[in-house]
Amino acid sequence: MVTSTLVDTLRRARASWRGQLTVLAAGAVLLGLTLFRGGDAGDLRLRILVGSVELLLLIAVSIRVALATEAGYDDDLQDAAYEVFTDLPRLMTQVGSVAVVPIAATWLALRSASMVPVLGLLTVPLAFAVFVFTIGPVLLATCAVVHHDRGWLPRSALRALRGHHLRVVAIMLGGGVAASFAVLPLALVGLVLNAIGGMFGFAGVGLVAASMIPLLGCGALATWRALGAQVDQGRQHAEGAGMHGDPSGGVDMATAFGVAPAVAAGVPAPVTTWLDGPTWDVAVEPGAVWGTWIRIDAPSVLGFRVAWHGGAAPDVAFASEAGVWTQAGAIGRSGDVLQAALPAGSTYVQVTSRASVAQALTLALLVPPAVAA
Repeated sequence: MVTSTLVDTLRRARASWRGQLTVLAAGAVLLGLTLFRGGDAGDLRLRILVGSVELLLLIAVSIRVALATEAGYDDDLQDAAYEVFTDLPRLMTQVGSVAVVPIAATWLALRSASMVPVLGLLTVPLAFAVFVFTIGPVLLATCAVVHHDRGWLPRSALRALRGHHLRVVAIMLGGGVAASFAVLPLALVGLVLNAIGGMFGFAGVGLVAASMIPLLGCGALATWRALGAQVDQGRQHAEGAGMHGDPSGGVDMATAFGVAPAVAAGVPAPVTTWLDGPTWDVAVEPGAVWGTWIRIDAPSVLGFRVAWHGGAAPDVAFASEAGVWTQAGAIGRSGDVLQAALPAGSTYVQVTSRASVAQALTLALLVPPAVAA
């Protein structure tokens, strides 16, 4: 699993290299301006704190860029940064709740070592171990927020980590060593620029600090995929869906097509031929959510053609009557069809805008000929 994750990391970095280089350049400038010429100890601690938040945001933007490439469309840095920045409160809450206990434990251990130097022989390895065990959950929590996890607690990250602690630690250790060798030339260039000083000094510091951001972002996404992680929408989404209307008030498939869908139980095979059903034309504000209920009488594979104008592709998710959410796959291009195996009963179809501008969206419901016959 470690080797395959590292290979997937390199593949994602190579596929999104233009966007990752843009993130690297922006990170070098931003972190350089923050960390260069630190003053006294108090000022330096503040700079490090601000720089840590900036680093977290840049990693999230790197993940967003890699996701855009995976979906087959270009996502410019401005849109990616805007989306991540709007999720900053959840990002800080989820990452903070994962890291606060290990950070506090490490700080107490280092304080004890400063008072009793011999304890440093124990506390330094302990601090390193805590760091290794923490970086994985932090990156997974960042991935969850980028995947539009709307919870304030890192349930998705912890659920993905469950039973895979040692695997994630191995990925972090192996990936950290490999990434260190990969960015060594870039870090050396940054150190040379810092030694030159002057107007190049801040760029050198920023380049060293930002050198691993693309690999951390792509590695976080590769680890998320390797663990088969899913966003835990939880009760919050179920309650939010209920606010949009009564499940019984949605589109009844039996009424829409004149018959009730009749598909054998289980997961049917993918469909390649569709018949048109109801269509919804809506306008969605940036970051807003639109949804509707549909009802089917038997488990069925349905298609959803999504077309939009302006900005990034929207996200599509489905919620059952029991409040169980399923995230649809990424949409490559406007007009592509998503297939979903839906259970019998009422299902809430939700479309979430990820663009920085208002979008005109068209959602068309499609059924296979065998269902409509």
